[in-house]
Parts: sequence; C-alpha cells; structure tokens
Amino acid sequence: MPELTSMKSYVNTKVPAARTQEQIERLLRRIDVDATRWTTYGLTITLEFAWTPKDRPGRLGFLLRLNPPEERERPRHLRALYWYLKAKIEAYEFGLVDLAQEFLPHLLTGPNITLYEEAQPRIEQRMLGQDLPLLPEAAGGA
Repeated sequence: MPELTSMKSYVNTKVPAARTQEQIERLLRRIDVDATRWTTYGLTITLEFAWTPKDRPGRLGFLLRLNPPEERERPRHLRALYWYLKAKIEAYEFGLVDLAQEFLPHLLTGPNITLYEEAQPRIEQRMLGQDLPLLPEAAGGA
C-alpha cells in the first residue's frame, strides 16, 4: 500500500490501535467473515480474513497490508484502514457491488500473495506500453 505520510487525515486520532482493530473485526463480522488474523512484523501490519459466500461452498481469503513509517503512526494507519473497509462493506450491503468484486485486489491467490501483487508487474509493463497479458496462463494451458 502507498504511504500516507503526506496526508493529514487521522493525524490527531485519539482512538487506540487495539480499539480500531476491534472495530474492524466487528465490521467484518457484519458480512459473515468467519476468520480473521492480524500479524505484525516490524512496522508492517497485516490483516487476513476468510469469507464464505452465502449459498456457495467455496471460501475466499483476503490480505491487506499497512506500512506505517513509524510506530506512532500505527493508530492513524489503522483508522484509515477502518474507514476504507467501512466504505467497501457499506457498498456491498447496499447491493452496489459484489463482495469478491470489491475486494478483488486483496484476494489471496497463493500463500501470502494477492491478485494485485501477482498482476502488478504486468500492469506496470502495460502502463509503459508493452502489450502483455495481465495474468499468467493457467496451468495446463486452459
């Protein structure tokens, strides 16, 4: 994710990081997310969650990473994540978007890799004018 250091949003937040994480988990429960995991490594904060669509047997995993530049920025970055997720979830609840569609860049396609991370090098090449497929061919050529 891009750094928020140039933005002033949430700079004066009084909401502790732990409380924001609880609020995020409450938001995710509203849409029947059945598992969440928070991981911190250095300054990087990772949120993973699993969601099973209603009336479907499959389960989808999603991953979002925050990279606050320093520890004191942690509450601010988590507030930004909270409002980001809240907007996406409300759009889904209103029926404006499908949940998988809304979180597509964050969809896990393999261990610790998202669809966006997988496609990003190709997106960059296409933006530079190279005509390449955005995703690799499926195994077996299908």
